[in-house]
Amino acid sequence: MRTEILVSRGPGETRVAVLEEGALVEFDLERGDARSAVGNVYRGKVTRVLPGMQAAFVDIGLKRAAFLYVDDVAREGADVEPDEEEPSPKVDRPPIQELLRAGQEIVVQVRKAPLGSKGARVTNFVTIPGRHVVYLPTLDKVGVSRKITAEGERTRLKELLESQRKDGEGGFIARTVCEGVESEHIARDMDFVRGLWGKVMARAESRPTPSLLLADLDLVSRTARDLLTEDVELVCDDPDDADRVKGLMAAHGPELLPRIRLHEGPSPLLEARGVESSLEAAQARTVALKSGGSISIDEAEALTAIDINTGRYVGKKDLEQTLLRTNLEAAPVVAEQIRLRNLGGIIIVDFIDMQDPSSKTQVFEAFSAALERDRSKIKLLPMNDFGLLELTRKRVRPSLSSRLHESCPYCAGRGTVKSAQTLALQILRRLRDAGPGPGDVLVSAMPDVAKLLVASPELAAMEKELGRSIHVEARSDYHREVFHLTAR
Repeated sequence: MRTEILVSRGPGETRVAVLEEGALVEFDLERGDARSAVGNVYRGKVTRVLPGMQAAFVDIGLKRAAFLYVDDVAREGADVEPDEEEPSPKVDRPPIQELLRAGQEIVVQVRKAPLGSKGARVTNFVTIPGRHVVYLPTLDKVGVSRKITAEGERTRLKELLESQRKDGEGGFIARTVCEGVESEHIARDMDFVRGLWGKVMARAESRPTPSLLLADLDLVSRTARDLLTEDVELVCDDPDDADRVKGLMAAHGPELLPRIRLHEGPSPLLEARGVESSLEAAQARTVALKSGGSISIDEAEALTAIDINTGRYVGKKDLEQTLLRTNLEAAPVVAEQIRLRNLGGIIIVDFIDMQDPSSKTQVFEAFSAALERDRSKIKLLPMNDFGLLELTRKRVRPSLSSRLHESCPYCAGRGTVKSAQTLALQILRRLRDAGPGPGDVLVSAMPDVAKLLVASPELAAMEKELGRSIHVEARSDYHREVFHLTAR
């Protein structure tokens, strides 16, 4: 598969797009100095231990205290399952009040970025990623990326890591890019990450609490470290970015230097490759299918709901085949949109309900296969009797929508406003509740609301009931849901 990484630097931001066979599949950005805290290592102080939640809050110097769950606290003899992304602790552990206390200083790493009103989620199982290996200083484990499936290669890498590992220094995981790499390159990378951890420990002894001990690489360098391989081409439109990536690869992957090049041409890089138009489409609620069907995507705080509709597609044979074809067409598109929009947490996909069990199996298998191209950790449950598929996708950074958009100041993020009729009736109720009194009443409201009031027979009846004149004033400078009643 032809894969390209496009790096574009513009005023105030750097954008990175990943294309597979010319189609945009991943997008990330970094604005100004506001770099993501994910991957950063901090020395923090425990501010509160919550036995009822089996968690603690840790002050790491960010705006909001970080959240540390009990399973993310390293301890003597902890049993974990090594994974390329992060170690996964098993459930056997003592209660958090036996592990932490308020005021205790602790070294943690940000696992998930702050989201909305929530602070960052941190872990005490620190991982130091290099080009070829991930160092686990708190764990005595050796592992190999699950994406390396050849048993001979897995055995070679495990034996290599064990032979290069020193007593009591922690564990290592061989990353996916290790496959087929010569031993000396991997050993050199092991020395590199050891050195980084040594710097972390030295800073922890000398710096105040809370403080940053190690910052992860910036977006461009991190992308090159994690994604650039012999099958991938990286294109920059800024000479400084190209030189910086070449400097990184010269130290950690010199064989990849020919895969890095500078964009040439009159058109901007992302526009020339169709990224700009794809980004606009990825921010829409509805995605059209070629057959005439559509996919609707709604993000909420607790979960994301994705709904598939047949739309204009009516099929050619029977109903079951029409539904099956629409669902099979939608399955890979849904997987692509989840990856591109960086949707995380719980995701519910409402495929069109089918009766034939074999049809459900086909759709499930097609969707599961499409998800395999996603680098994030995904857990997919079987399709239930209602045609719903539930999955969880690891949320590390905010979704594309939350990074490019903000809540509408007009509707306060609801996405809707009260109708003119609703507001007109609400005003009439307020007039009735005000009751009879001296003088007239002036009602000020938006023009369409004012027009409905003036034309309403209930307004004349209200004047008679209250024994006072009601004047209506149209105010185009008002918010749609704002109105005022003034006695005159």
